[in-house]
Amino acid sequence: MPRSNPKLSKRTQKKPKKFADFQLSLKSDKYEVKTKAIQSGKRKASSQLEGVTLFSSPKKIKAIEIKSGTRADIKSSRIQHIMNTVGIDNMDVDEYIPSPVDLSDSFAVRVVDLLKDMGGRGLFATTDIDKGTRIGFYMGEEYASTAEFERYLNTHPDADNSYAMNIGRRIIDAARKGNFTRYINFSDSQDNVEFRETVSKGVKVVEVVAIKDIREGQQILVNYNTYNENASKIYYFLNPGDGWLSACEFYEQNKACYDLWTAPDHCEAFQFKKDDQFAINQIAAAVLANQSLRRLQEMNRYEVDLPILKVNPSHQIVDFKESDTFTSLMMACYLGQSENVDWLIRHGANVDQQQNHSGNCPLFFALSGYSSEHASKNNYLKIMISLIKNNANLCVHDRADRTFLHKAIETLSTKDFKKVLNTIKSSSGSHFNELYDYIEDHDLDVVLYALKIKQLDKVQLLLEAHPEFFIPYRSRGTSRKPRQLELFQMVIQDYDKDELTSLYEMLGEDGLNLPQDLLNRLIDSDKRTGSCFSAS
Repeated sequence: MPRSNPKLSKRTQKKPKKFADFQLSLKSDKYEVKTKAIQSGKRKASSQLEGVTLFSSPKKIKAIEIKSGTRADIKSSRIQHIMNTVGIDNMDVDEYIPSPVDLSDSFAVRVVDLLKDMGGRGLFATTDIDKGTRIGFYMGEEYASTAEFERYLNTHPDADNSYAMNIGRRIIDAARKGNFTRYINFSDSQDNVEFRETVSKGVKVVEVVAIKDIREGQQILVNYNTYNENASKIYYFLNPGDGWLSACEFYEQNKACYDLWTAPDHCEAFQFKKDDQFAINQIAAAVLANQSLRRLQEMNRYEVDLPILKVNPSHQIVDFKESDTFTSLMMACYLGQSENVDWLIRHGANVDQQQNHSGNCPLFFALSGYSSEHASKNNYLKIMISLIKNNANLCVHDRADRTFLHKAIETLSTKDFKKVLNTIKSSSGSHFNELYDYIEDHDLDVVLYALKIKQLDKVQLLLEAHPEFFIPYRSRGTSRKPRQLELFQMVIQDYDKDELTSLYEMLGEDGLNLPQDLLNRLIDSDKRTGSCFSAS
């Protein structure tokens, strides 16, 4: 995965269970490591680490060395053929490590247009891939411990550890050696494959498995579940449809589908002005004209997610790197067209599609429309509920790391927020509580965020939906506990007496019934009773 890949994983206070045993290790720059697995020091290579295994002990390498020149030539020829087929031209044959389960003939490595200025490449499907398909093992050089890996980094300051995976005590690094899976880029909302730890022939390995149906031509994306605090600010948000063609090339390839449209007015949500021009297809034309999509007689499936492209005053297509595109679904969500939204979802629209620059997605545009009242609020509520029921990713976030719930807290009425929250809980099942672990760029989870903006009714709804929320606050030996108490006290520091009393009653014996000692640590009794106010 090139250093030019888009932003790293969302801010989350804990790793989902499936990542408990391994994670990718990344550094924010070449001198500082920002992961839980590796927090100090660098690395130094040793002779025993020059070989590669399927994450097995380095000692096993010597036992399988090929001494036959003929066999080695055959192996090199086979690897060269794989590399040529996949399109890998920036690795040597002796750096490529195939695994016996690789489906390398179903993928191609190409330069991603959004990342081309940085030399960023990606992995693309050359055929349809079914959900559940194992596409290969994640391969690389093995380091026996994090200390050894750190020593190597210490003596090689230019080394790139964004390809390194921590598996238990070991590190598998695909920076210099690996297979085609090393070209998979990151997305924490559009991921269509995942890493799964398993055992092959008695050896612990990590396989790459499709978690969605992947269409031919789509980019392969994975969620590293590793956080870098600068990532949301500076990297692109990638989608499976972000490919190797420039915006101009993409337009030329699909020219028959596009017509010119002139904006009749400005739209802040989509950052365009009156008389700006765009290339749109027949689906977008119907949406922008507020017409029903059911009237469309002939339509190519590909057109559903065809991006709306901006045209500059010189009648040239604006490059993807210069301006956000948007989809018909995004616009239908913003305009409150609930029937059109359902039609688009039925016809396979990507409910998680994000703008590359802003990170906005259909759910976010529905919230924006709710605020602007282009249609009735009930229409927007229907749209949000429909998106949620159709598995829209509720952890999608913007540049400030705010998720849908963060935004919904400050946008929706209490009545509508309750309906949305109930839908989320019934649709999310056992994963519902994990939504409370995602934090925005000031380290506030959804409860603390609601407290910060004094939405106490919504705080109560959030706590009723997740009554175990305060367990980490009172668990002994939890490193999270002091920081969480500090954040809680910070967000309520400007509450007046009445607000503190309401909060105290909500959390006390008539409400959530928190232990008295925890209540006293959360809410200062002097402030609540008013003694500190009178003293001033």
